[in-house]
Amino acid sequence: MKNIEMIRFVGNHDYSLFSYKQDNKKLRYEADLMRFLYNKLSDFDINITYEQKEWRAVKQSAIDKEADVITNMAVTKSRKEYYVFTKPYAEILFAVVQSNGLFPVKKQVI
Repeated sequence: MKNIEMIRFVGNHDYSLFSYKQDNKKLRYEADLMRFLYNKLSDFDINITYEQKEWRAVKQSAIDKEADVITNMAVTKSRKEYYVFTKPYAEILFAVVQSNGLFPVKKQVI
């Protein structure tokens, strides 16, 4: 990590599952991740910044080299043209939940 003085992280302020701001305080997973990275990188004298923005601005800031890292983005074929991805660090499975018998649904076990 020679010659790196700062890493600029940017994340989506509208994705409340991972990032959330209340009373101007950043909360949830991404904020915890930034605190963890700050503690790890401080041994190398590397400063980090973390800014939350609207999603379109997040993506554009990386393309425009105004940010070094996007904290949370799904890998897609079209995005691979613009960004370099790490291995995925999370897998999230969502499902629609209904009260029993409301609609006929074929049960699936994952």
